[in-house]
Amino acid sequence: MHGTEALVFDFDGVLIESTDVKTQAFAAIYREYGAEIASKAVEYHLAYAGVSRLIKFRHLHKVLLGIMLSDEEAAELGERFSSLVTDAVIAAPW
Repeated sequence: MHGTEALVFDFDGVLIESTDVKTQAFAAIYREYGAEIASKAVEYHLAYAGVSRLIKFRHLHKVLLGIMLSDEEAAELGERFSSLVTDAVIAAPW
């Protein structure tokens, strides 16, 4: 009986630096509200790197925009964020 072999690639910070990609995704999401809002969103994102993006979206919308996000709206932003990150990672050079 033979064991199963697997090859694992560590993309995050090894093959591709996803921290910058995630930062750019936060900027892209908030850019529609102006450069100043996008800049503040990026600052918050970087200051709270270990915090869930859904929590960040709720905080940023409440504090910067005066908008209380519903669970559905937060999930939609999460999906948009994931799509932006996925597209950028696929397009990134090795």
